[in-house]
Amino acid sequence: MSDCWQAVVWQGASQPPLKEDAFERKKAYMVRPVVHSVLVGLQHATNHRAHILSGGGLGTTLDRVTRQLSSGDIFIWVGLYRLSRQLEAGPHFADFQGDGMAVLRDLARRDVFTVYYSTDAADAAGTPYRMCALNNKLVVHEVWEYSHATIAFCNRSRHGLAHRTRYVPPSHVRSRGTWAFADAHTARAQLLFIGALTYPPRIACFNALNGGGGRRPHNHTGLVAHSNQVWSDASLHQMLRKHAFFVNLHKECDAPPNETNCETLRFAQLLAVGAVVLSERCDAQDEAEWSGLVHFVSRDEMPERFQHLWRQVRSGEILSGAALVESFQKRLNPRAVFERAGLIESLSRLGDKIALRARHQTSSARCLSQLNEQHWARCARSHLTHLTSGNLDCGCYEAGLTSGELEACIRRPESFLAFKQLAIE
Repeated sequence: MSDCWQAVVWQGASQPPLKEDAFERKKAYMVRPVVHSVLVGLQHATNHRAHILSGGGLGTTLDRVTRQLSSGDIFIWVGLYRLSRQLEAGPHFADFQGDGMAVLRDLARRDVFTVYYSTDAADAAGTPYRMCALNNKLVVHEVWEYSHATIAFCNRSRHGLAHRTRYVPPSHVRSRGTWAFADAHTARAQLLFIGALTYPPRIACFNALNGGGGRRPHNHTGLVAHSNQVWSDASLHQMLRKHAFFVNLHKECDAPPNETNCETLRFAQLLAVGAVVLSERCDAQDEAEWSGLVHFVSRDEMPERFQHLWRQVRSGEILSGAALVESFQKRLNPRAVFERAGLIESLSRLGDKIALRARHQTSSARCLSQLNEQHWARCARSHLTHLTSGNLDCGCYEAGLTSGELEACIRRPESFLAFKQLAIE
C-alpha cells in the first residue's frame, strides 16, 4: 500500500502501437486535449506526492494498471466508445479487448474514486438523450462534461443526471518542443472545416456556404474547404502552412443553440496553435466561456463575418497566432479550470486520505526503505523461493521484516523493486 496518491487517466480509444486501427487512432487524437488538460490539472490538485499516469484501450494493460489502485486513489475514464456499445448490446456483445464496466465495478468495490469524462455529444446521437441514459448507468462517482449544453440537455431530459456532474472543459496545455502557429497574414482567404462530413444537416450547411446544394459536399471551390485528414500533429502542422481560419459546424447544423452541442475539444485543438475559429452559435453558457477566443455567428452570417474577421486580423484588431495562444492560456489553463470546478478542494481531500492511510501502514514499508540497492536486487531475484523454502536471508530479514510482513509485500503484483518505488520515492 503506497503513501503516494495515485491517479490514472484512461481513454476508451486504444493507444499506439495499435496503428492498424485507424478509427482508434483518430479517437485517441481527438480526445488528447482532454487527456493532457486533466493530467496537468491533477498535478495541481494535491499538496501530497502523486503518481499520475495515462494510457488507453481495454484488456490486460488496463487490468494491470487498475489493480494497483486502492481506497482514495482516482481513476478517470475519458470517452465511452466500446463501453457504450457494450451497455446497449448486453451480454451478446463480443468485446475481445475486455469489459470496461467490469473494471468500473471492481474499482467501486475497492473505494477508488472513479470519474467518467464524457466526450460524446448527447444531442447528435441516433436516438435523442441516448447518451444521457448510458451515462447514468455507469458505476462512477462523478461525470465531467466538456460542454454546458450537454449538461443542460441531459438535465432537462426524462433521465436527468444520476451522478454529480461538473463542467471541466479542455484547456490550454503548453506544447513540448517546437510548435507551429497559424499565420493569418499569409493564410488563404478561405475557411477550413476539419472533421467528418457524413451528417446530412452538416453537409447541407457546408454546401450552402459554398453556394450549392445536394447531398454530397462540394469542396475546395467556395468559401469553405474541407479536410478529414487532420489526425496527428504532423498533419495539423501541414495544414497550417495554408490555413489559419477554421469553421465549426455542428453535426445538427442550423439547430437551435440550446439543442445542440458545443465542440470545445475542437476549439482547444485549434486555439492551441493560434487559429482563428468561426463557429455556429452554441448554448449561451458555452459562448460566454469561449467569448473572445472563438467567434460565434449563425450560419447565414458566416460569409460576411469571415470577411470582417479577415480584415480585423490583418489590421491587428483581433488576436491570432502566438498572441491568441497566450490569451487562451491565461483564460483557460488546467489549474484555473480545476479550481472553478471545485476540483482542487475535493481532490485534495483524497490526497489527505492517502496521507492519513500512510501513517497507519505496517512496518513493512518502513523497513523496505532501509534496504540498500544490493539487498533489493537479491530480494527481487529470489523472492519466489522465500515463501516456498522459508529462506529470509536475502537482506529483507536484516532490515527487520518478519516472515508475515515479507509475505504481504511479495503478494503484491509488482516486483520488489517496483514496490520500493511506489512506497518510498
